[in-house]
Amino acid sequence: MAQPRVLYLSSWPIGARGEGAASFVYEQIESLSPDVRALYVEHRFDSALGWARRRALGVDVETISDLWAGHVTALRMWTPRLSSRLTRRSVLGDVWHAGSMVAARTVRALGGVDLVHSHVVLPAGLLGAAVAEALGIPLVLQEHSGPFDMHLDSEEKRDAVRRVLARARSVIAVSDQLADRIRKFAGAGTRVDVVPNLVRTDLFVAAPTRDDAGDDIHLVCVSGLHPVKGLDTLLRAAAELRARNCRVQLEIVGDGPVRPELESLSRELGIADAVTLTGHLNRALVAERIAAADICVCASRHETFGLAPAEALSVGRPVVSTRCGGPESFVSGKCGALVPVDDAPAMADAIAATWCRRAEFDPAAMHEYVHARFGAGVFRGRVLRLYRDALGDRAAA
Repeated sequence: MAQPRVLYLSSWPIGARGEGAASFVYEQIESLSPDVRALYVEHRFDSALGWARRRALGVDVETISDLWAGHVTALRMWTPRLSSRLTRRSVLGDVWHAGSMVAARTVRALGGVDLVHSHVVLPAGLLGAAVAEALGIPLVLQEHSGPFDMHLDSEEKRDAVRRVLARARSVIAVSDQLADRIRKFAGAGTRVDVVPNLVRTDLFVAAPTRDDAGDDIHLVCVSGLHPVKGLDTLLRAAAELRARNCRVQLEIVGDGPVRPELESLSRELGIADAVTLTGHLNRALVAERIAAADICVCASRHETFGLAPAEALSVGRPVVSTRCGGPESFVSGKCGALVPVDDAPAMADAIAATWCRRAEFDPAAMHEYVHARFGAGVFRGRVLRLYRDALGDRAAA
């Protein structure tokens, strides 16, 4: 079988060298690239005049040079978006309309495409469905949205989601809970497969625990600073531990809009001296910060998978997490603890109990546990099987 030519689309732009909020999309494409001819397209709209200028200059399609090192072709494509007063189309209508233009330019760039793999139903899934329809090829949709209902809050969105699901040969959900929600909306005719996210076990390697543990509990939370991440509850849990005379240091790694509120709440709770808001770090430094901690905490109100807790287990650190939709599929008493959402006292209890059990956790064993479930080889095998199923007779050609 020749390597299939796969077009990857993402609802989030991938940062330079794969850093940023969509690093997991970058890493998944990187993992699959030895087995496929991979093309990644970042689609952008421009005004009619702006696009005409780009077209005249030959820059309506550009190579993205700071992503993969040659083994994945990465392009940025612009298409024109006319005034809705003229077209009578919404943004979602324009995304669908752009599909035929993206399809034509993609074929010119790659010499043909066998399959489209879109990350997140809107907008990349909708664009992918339009491309797949224009080229007569299968679509695989990988869904990460938490919660999935964010795409169902208007009739127009619901219609667009139905259109994508009807076109998709396979829908990949990253957790059982997300799969159940998609099936509930889509009905029995849609194939939904559960494929957990890839964990970079080559980067998040088992690290020895601190020799100078003493009585200080070093906590780390790797999270965007957004309301859904429940970081206010985490701060209240840290304050609860301080009130019990536990010496706690909490590091929160990530950026986001609620940083000022978190800083204010830390001062209000009297724990500002124990809380460090580190900001965004690259992937290697994230692994180092997890290794420097004793316990990783996930306080989210909703997660579809929970990549940071899985990475913490890969480093060999126990995890205390809320039952927020994803982590409960792999966090148990053998490697940490689960607590209800928005329950600061329960989180404080779980952190204290996990700290008292710290000698029970074997970093090497936890790393192997994650590698066997979420490592690159496991992920790649699962997705390539879905590609073969989606391609059918094409795969044998």
